[in-house]
Amino acid sequence: MKNVSILGCGWLGKPMAVSLLREGFSVKGSTTSEIKIQELEALEIEAYLIDITEFEEFDLFFSFRNSLRAKFTKFFISNNKGPSPTIFSSN
Repeated sequence: MKNVSILGCGWLGKPMAVSLLREGFSVKGSTTSEIKIQELEALEIEAYLIDITEFEEFDLFFSFRNSLRAKFTKFFISNNKGPSPTIFSSN
């Protein structure tokens, strides 16, 4: 039997895992949610709970990503030729 591991059985990983199971693969999958462990096991996915909150690398990644997002947002707003986009709405 062919084996595959999927890091993150969320909105993309879970359907991929189900599809691979149908194709005859043995699937191992991870989740960050204890609640999803039983759900994955019910689908015959060998489920693993992981905790990514303790990894410094992820903190650096998210910090970098948020910095880029702020820079791109500022760039597109300042270079907009039309009416200013509404970013925040207070209703």
